[in-house]
Amino acid sequence: MANISGSITPGFEPVREAFEANFTEALELGASYVAYYKGRKVVDLTGGWADTKKTRPYDSNTIHVVHSSGKAIEAIVAAHAVSKGVLSYEQRIADIWPEFGQGGKADVLVKDLLEHSGGVGWLDREHCPLIDEMLDLDKLAARLAGQKHNFGGVLTKSYHAQTRGWYLNEVYRRTLGTTHGELVRGWSNQLGVDVFVGLPESADHRFCKVVYDPAALMAMASAPRPPPNHPTVLTMGKTGIKGVKPGKADGGLLSNNMQVLRAQTSSAFTVTNAAGLAAFANVMAMGGSARGLQIVDASTHAAAHVIDPRNIDANDAVLGFPWPSTIGGWGVSTPGTIIPNVRLDPSTNPKARYVPEEYKGSGWEWVGWDGMGGSQIQWDPKRKCAIGYAPNLLKEGGGSNDDRAARCTLAFVKCVEALESSSRL
Repeated sequence: MANISGSITPGFEPVREAFEANFTEALELGASYVAYYKGRKVVDLTGGWADTKKTRPYDSNTIHVVHSSGKAIEAIVAAHAVSKGVLSYEQRIADIWPEFGQGGKADVLVKDLLEHSGGVGWLDREHCPLIDEMLDLDKLAARLAGQKHNFGGVLTKSYHAQTRGWYLNEVYRRTLGTTHGELVRGWSNQLGVDVFVGLPESADHRFCKVVYDPAALMAMASAPRPPPNHPTVLTMGKTGIKGVKPGKADGGLLSNNMQVLRAQTSSAFTVTNAAGLAAFANVMAMGGSARGLQIVDASTHAAAHVIDPRNIDANDAVLGFPWPSTIGGWGVSTPGTIIPNVRLDPSTNPKARYVPEEYKGSGWEWVGWDGMGGSQIQWDPKRKCAIGYAPNLLKEGGGSNDDRAARCTLAFVKCVEALESSSRL
């Protein structure tokens, strides 16, 4: 029994069928999927279980870490700061935060950091923060500032898995006078959802742990490992928080460790569900405003969605493949696809990207991000569509190669296309 619950607007029933199929095929433990069309929530689904023993239903109150999907919201905060006139995408970070300029980072721009080209994707051991410093932001800033540029000052796209949130949070403190977590919490209240960057104890009873699918763990364990000084190893394996180790109670994952989740800094540990992701995606789909809340003004919204031509075809040093990014710090979907899904084909070339036939089409321009294990936040400003997907069972990779999210969004897209086609008749 999958405990599927929620609401579907007439005409979007196939999305529920796709969501249910994920459970029927034993691809989920617990999950949520939410979609908006022209500012209206048309899909709001939850199902499954919040624990591996299947004693606690996964429902609309369930929240958990969505990993890097939080980076999309983090970049919305940057767009807000630009809208307020206290930040510019072309501004040098050292002009805002003078100490940051040391170690070859003097010319790093705000847009560089947002686009994972800030040169601080990994930290040397002495600059990795202590767990106590995650709650003392002045000490954290001092430690981070001393990190030298990873590529000697040369602009290089290299995924900032954890560090982008740490550095951007200090930029927000110095320009907006508040933290990423505090801003997002206030906006969440106005949007009627729960998004936490810094989980309060009052929400602990709603929190559930994320767990890895055993098959995904086996696949990752058998994958070829790069050399010790490869950017992937330095970023994903050697950069972390000192003084904390996930224990048995955490399932071996920092994503479940309460010491880490209390901090307001890293977007890699944003806690929410599909409702929270989709609500913020809807703000961007609607031009920067929703439910009477304006986060981003029209001119900034337009500028932030422009694809940056720099390094557009260069492989990401960590991820191993190129991905076009916008000035505002989001990824864009592969041209010629109707859903935000790009997969790797190991049967030909591990770095070659391909798109399954059923995902091909035209007229859709998805923007957003996805998180480790499968979560996803995406929006299409021209079609005014937005989706959020959050699973607590982690698969290999992220939302951009996870068919659980893809099949739901494919169903959503076809429903939108059918609705728009019928309205033109």
